[in-house]
Amino acid sequence: MNAPANHHAATQPLAPRASEVLLRRMHAYLAGSGVTMTPDLEVQVLAVVARVLGAGDAGVFERGMQALVREFGLSHKRMPRAAPPLERGSIRYGGY
Repeated sequence: MNAPANHHAATQPLAPRASEVLLRRMHAYLAGSGVTMTPDLEVQVLAVVARVLGAGDAGVFERGMQALVREFGLSHKRMPRAAPPLERGSIRYGGY
């Protein structure tokens, strides 16, 4: 059996395309916002991706996420702090 003509391409993993990365980010954002994905919602998300990509390459991720928030009526929620504020302390090694 002969190897395919582009056999070297099959051994190198392909870099993800902007559309794939944007779609994954949108799905993650929606899931994190508590939105349940339905077939109709998936079509709407794909339409947003298509519009954003059709507008050009510059700022595609920023524009895509802004469009997602705007078109689905999501709000930017302030996330709680990951840790309490740092305070300077001493373990009595000397003055500071």
